[in-house]
Parts: sequence; structure tokens; C-alpha cells
Amino acid sequence: MLRHFIFTCLLSLLFFINSRAQSTSFEGTWHGTMVVIGQSHELLIDISKNKKKYTLKMLNPDDSTSLGIAVDKVTVKGNNLYFEVSSLNVTYSGVLSEKQVIEGEFQQYGLKATLNFHKERQEKIVVKRPQEPLPPFDYYTKDVLFSHISESFDFGGTLVLPKDTTTNFPIVVFSSGSGPQDRNEEILGHKLFLVVADHLAKNGIGSFRFDDRGVGESGGKFEGTSLTGFASDLESAYLYIAQQDRFKSHPIGLLGHSEGSMHAQMVAKNHPEVAFIISLAGPGETGRKVIEDQQYLIMIYDGKSEEVALWNKATFSGMLDIIDVHDQREAQKLIAEFLNNQWEKAPKGGRDGQTKVTFMTGLASFLNNDFGREFSIWDASNYLPYINVPILSIIGEKDFQVPGESNSKGFEKLLSDRSREKSEIHLLEGLNHLLQKCDKCNFIEYGELEETIHPPVLDIIVKFIQKL
Repeated sequence: MLRHFIFTCLLSLLFFINSRAQSTSFEGTWHGTMVVIGQSHELLIDISKNKKKYTLKMLNPDDSTSLGIAVDKVTVKGNNLYFEVSSLNVTYSGVLSEKQVIEGEFQQYGLKATLNFHKERQEKIVVKRPQEPLPPFDYYTKDVLFSHISESFDFGGTLVLPKDTTTNFPIVVFSSGSGPQDRNEEILGHKLFLVVADHLAKNGIGSFRFDDRGVGESGGKFEGTSLTGFASDLESAYLYIAQQDRFKSHPIGLLGHSEGSMHAQMVAKNHPEVAFIISLAGPGETGRKVIEDQQYLIMIYDGKSEEVALWNKATFSGMLDIIDVHDQREAQKLIAEFLNNQWEKAPKGGRDGQTKVTFMTGLASFLNNDFGREFSIWDASNYLPYINVPILSIIGEKDFQVPGESNSKGFEKLLSDRSREKSEIHLLEGLNHLLQKCDKCNFIEYGELEETIHPPVLDIIVKFIQKL
């Protein structure tokens, strides 16, 4: 009996030692999935050990030939793993559990996400987008190519027509907001234009949307294009539809989201035959004021102090002052000196999530380019008073990118007398820049919300068009 007892204890001890050895074995390939601001991502890491030193590489899950990115620092202490990649501002801290799963947190530029690594490849986390329409569609859709009016490249677009094409239905031509967007204006997993086009078609209204230049099936180059250049892209799409014989008797309007509203105003001023404009979260004042107010509010909605918000606004105001009076070459040096001083003046919390290098390089050319210079001097007063067609302006009261109250007032003030008669201005309570019903209403929440666009907004758009 005693011998049996000793043998059993010895087995238990060996099992315990073996389990402890396994629990701290980080070597090998690990697969992880995470959701960051509403987007699903995969990450593959490979950990090796030479004597007591660990090395770690981040690999592309879909490319086994990739050499990967070597991390700057790897620390293993017992069951704890920590690594960082300074060039990407990435850190990870995790603990290896008894189930042989590294459970931890991924951080990049202040964004945090739960990230657990497994030995087997994991299915991507499915992000819910309940408003996204799925085929088959109960209306007509056709993918087309069309040419730019003055440059030598084509765009890829999608024409959507309602089921009943015998009526003289309206057609809406879409223009997306800032940054390279596809024809659906996909932002953090939300396909805003796809949802709007679907709703319009179901209510007897046609639409046409297209990939931005340099995106999807569209040629051309996005980087380096001016605001005027982007407006010419919308003009190309509008004329493609307007000049087709089958649409000559149809009322054709423009819908722009955010910066796209600026494009719509620019095109409509030069084309008085445009039937109407729908501005979703679009500027009704100067580009400079939009930038300055945005850079203040973005900090407030992110939970930063008033001091940090004012410092951030002053940073952008200072850069705008420089580009107002200096050409790009002169401004480059002056902006670098200014940003260096601003970094030194940063209040507590102002430097969070960034280094001096990322701060300087991230902002040095942000405004000092053709687009930034045109955007900063853009003024709705140069367009709205000269447009005589009905305009629908919808802005969220919680919008920090194109601040709702001031830009709504801009539309109210600047509408021409003829336009005002049939125009509508809606400042909608509790909606953000994507016109979602929000809680925190900050940038991160855009992707976390399941709602792509608040349904009453879709109804306002349809009713406005149908009244015309």
C-alpha cells in the first residue's frame, strides 16, 4: 500500500511538473483574431527561443512566404508574454492559460482590443451589420465603367434602378467623404452608400455610385489629388448619367457625404440643371473652421481634457496660419519648427498614444499639400448662395468631424432665396458623423455600433425626393 501511495504521488508530481513545463512553452506559431473599432483582423505570430533569448515575428496569416515583422522587444516571465513594435506603435501583453491560450490585450496608437492567441487558426470574428442588404435584390443593378471628363482614366461604378422603370423616377449620384473610399463608401465595416442605395431603390428612386479614383475598379491616383480634382470626379459621374438618352427626362440630383457634400456644391454651382442636392454631414461654413472645430471636439469626445483639446486645436490653427501665407516649400520647414515647439508645449495627456516622431511625421504634410490648401480656404458662401435648387441638409447633433450646430446654421444662413423655398435642414439629436445613433459618439464607436445609418434618416431622404 505504501509503495502504491508513493508511486501515485510520484506520478502526480511528474504530471504537475510536465503541466508547468507546458504552460510556459511559448515557442511555435500562434493564431489570433480581434475586432478593432468594428473591423475584424487576424494576426499570426511565430515565437522561437535560442538558449534563454526569445525572438518573435508578426506574420501575414494569408502569406506563408512572408518574412514577417520582427518585434523590437520580447519579454517572457513565467506565463507572461510581452512584446512591442515601436515602428507601428504596437504593444501586446498576455498570459498563457492552462488551456494553452495566450489571453491578452493588443494596443496601437491608443486603441485597445482583446486578442487571444491559439495554436490552431481561428475563424475571423463576424462583425454584425444588420442593415447591409444581401442579394438577390428586388431591383436592377449593373456595374459599369465610365471615363473622367478631362483625365485619361476610367471609373468603376454601380447603377441601381427601381423595379418599375416605366415611371419618370429620380436618380441620385453619390459622392463619398474624405479618404479613399469604394463605391459603397465602406467605413469601419459599414457600407453607408450601399444601404442608402438599397433603400432608395425600394422606394422607386434610382442611384449611381462609384469607386474613388485609385480605389477598386477606378483608375487614376488618389494621393496628390486636389479638392477640385475630386469634385471633377463627381462631375464625371453626373455627366455620365445625365448625357444618356434614356435618362434625359429624369430629375438627377447629387448626394454627398461629408467632403462629398463640398463636391456636390461645387458641381451644382456649375451645372444649374442639377435637380437637387442631398448633403449628409456636409460643411455649411469654411473649411478652416471645420478643421479647427473638429480638432477641438475630437479630443473632447475622446475623453481628453479641455487643455488638451485647446492645444490640439491650436496645433492645427498654427499650421493653417503658415500655409495661408507661405508656399509649400517654405511652409514645410516652418511647420516642422512649429510642430517641434507644439510637442514641447503639450499638456498632460496630449502626447498619449504617440511619440514625437509619429506626431511630427503624421502632421508635417497633413495640410501642406494641394488638397489641404484647397480644403482650408473652401467656403460654402462661394457656392450655396448661387445654387437655386432644393437642398436637403442632414447633420448629426453629436458630429465632431463636421460639427452639427454651426454647419446647420451655415446652411440656414447661406441658402439662396429660390433654394430656400423647397429646402430642408435637419439637425438630428444624438447622431454622429455617420448619422448613427450613438452613445459615446467618438471615432472608435463608429465601428462598434451595429447600426450603419439611423433609419429615420433614410425616410427623410426618400420623403424629400418624393416631394420634389
